[in-house]
Amino acid sequence: MKQYQISQEDMNTHFFHFTKQKNLASIKEIGLVPKIGIHAMSLEKTKKVFFVEGLDNLLILFDCWIHVCSVYPLIPCLFNLGAKVMKYKWFPKSIVNAYFKYMEYNRIHKLIAYKYFDHFLKRYVLLHLDIKEGIDFSFDDVDQIKAKKYDRDYLIKAGYSLKYSDLESTKMDKWNLHTFSNHGIDSSKLKVCYVENSYKMSDILNYALKNTSLDIENICPVLFDYLKSRKII
Repeated sequence: MKQYQISQEDMNTHFFHFTKQKNLASIKEIGLVPKIGIHAMSLEKTKKVFFVEGLDNLLILFDCWIHVCSVYPLIPCLFNLGAKVMKYKWFPKSIVNAYFKYMEYNRIHKLIAYKYFDHFLKRYVLLHLDIKEGIDFSFDDVDQIKAKKYDRDYLIKAGYSLKYSDLESTKMDKWNLHTFSNHGIDSSKLKVCYVENSYKMSDILNYALKNTSLDIENICPVLFDYLKSRKII
C-alpha cells in the first residue's frame, strides 16, 4: 500500500481510520469493507466504515474508547442485552445507574481497558482515507446510536461526553464519522500513515499529543489518566 506522512495539517483536516496491522494484506486487495462490529450488534442498524476527521478527533476517539472499555461487561453478551433493554422506559433506571456507579470504582475494568489500549498501540496502524463528502459520506448523516433515543445520561455515561459530543442533534460528531450505509472504501483511496519514519500507532499518538490544540486533561480526561499511568505525559 502507498504511504502517507503525517504533518501538522492533519491535526484538524483529512480523514483517518485505524485497523490491525495484520489486516493490511486483505485491505490492499479488497479495501475497507463496511461492517457492524460484534459489540455494536444492538446499536447499529447498517454496515459502515467508521473514521475521524483530523488527529485531534483521533485523540477524542481514544478518550471515548478507553472509557467504553472501562465500563464494558466482561461477559460480551451482556453488553448487547443491556443495549437492547436500556432504551425502554419500563426498564428500571436504578439498575443502569447502579451498574455505571459500580464501574466508576471498579479498578479491574480500568486496568483491563488500559491493557487493551496498550495492545492497540502495538498492533494497530493508521490509514489515511482519500474520501469525499457526497460521494462516500455526508456530515449530515445520522449517528444511529444517538438516534435510538437513549436517556441522555446513559449516552454520557457510555462515552458520549458533552465536551466533544452534540447530544442536541442526531448528526454524527467528527470523532465518530462513518461512510454511507453499506458503502466501503476502495484500496486505491487508502494510504498507511507514518511519522518520523515510524508506522507505530504509539509514535503517531505522541506526535498528535505534541501538536494538538486540545486541553487533553480537560477535554479527554480518561485518555489523560491513561497517559499519566504510562508516564507518557
